Amino acid sequence: MTNNHVVNADFIEKNKSLKIYLNQNYTKKKKNSKHSANSEDVKPYEIKLDKKYFIFTSELIDVTFIELPKKYINNSEFKFLDSFNDIFDEEEEIYVFQYPKGKLSFHNGFVRYSTSFNYFHSASTYGGSSGSPILNKYIEVIGVHKSNWEVVNRGNYNVAVKFNIIKNAINRLYYKRYINDIKKARETPRKLSDDEEKELKKHGLMKIKIEKLPYLYKCPYLTIPSMLMLFLRTNNGWYFTIKKEDEMDVENIYPAINTYNWILIDPYKRFEEIMNEFDNEIKNIIMDEFEEKIEHRHELIISWLKSSELMYI
Repeated sequence: MTNNHVVNADFIEKNKSLKIYLNQNYTKKKKNSKHSANSEDVKPYEIKLDKKYFIFTSELIDVTFIELPKKYINNSEFKFLDSFNDIFDEEEEIYVFQYPKGKLSFHNGFVRYSTSFNYFHSASTYGGSSGSPILNKYIEVIGVHKSNWEVVNRGNYNVAVKFNIIKNAINRLYYKRYINDIKKARETPRKLSDDEEKELKKHGLMKIKIEKLPYLYKCPYLTIPSMLMLFLRTNNGWYFTIKKEDEMDVENIYPAINTYNWILIDPYKRFEEIMNEFDNEIKNIIMDEFEEKIEHRHELIISWLKSSELMYI
């Protein structure tokens, strides 16, 4: 598992394999040798990007998961970590193991706060640490480090994707592969037909014309014209959030859009559960100054997209 900005859909499509290096593969540079530890002395493991293996990648979540063949799962040199799938207590210490420039590094810190699918933490990281696991005190993976963001009114933080968000996305695609071709998990969302786009428009979804992001839709508030309800179509489901139109950085939509507080329209959750998550994560933070938190037509769109499951993915 790593980040999408390390291994993305384009890389997966154009390459037949990738190579990984375990720490013990590195040998010390011999005296008078012309070869460093980063050349012939290193014996990488080759991971085939074969279509028979499940591969999931998401630009929004910024994660890529690659199923390993049994020969690696049963390889004693490979050590696998358990995952933590519950709500993490932000008061507990976290740890990050990382390999910047091929050297093992370890740091600790704390989760300072979290959003719908990101942890903002204080553990030190270096360039080249993308994809490193964020661990709790039981050495369970709670997240995957991905970047460093400057957060308005909060300061500069390292950011990690919550592991339970990754796991839920993988499960939705893997166990529903009888609906969608399993290879869609490794691709960007498909181009919709004109009839499908018309159906979305009929239900109130207006496509935002951004070349870099052709999967973004909006439905403005009638009572608050400056406020937009945004809907994002991804390869693992629909997400929604709210944003003031003048705060959208259209010219730099990536990576700005990754910082938005997205809520998944989970087809396997009750509608009330999705709305409760919206209440907790979105409107209490952004819309406290407005009396009307969500309009009825937005509720209808969310309900309809929920019932459509993966139809428009």
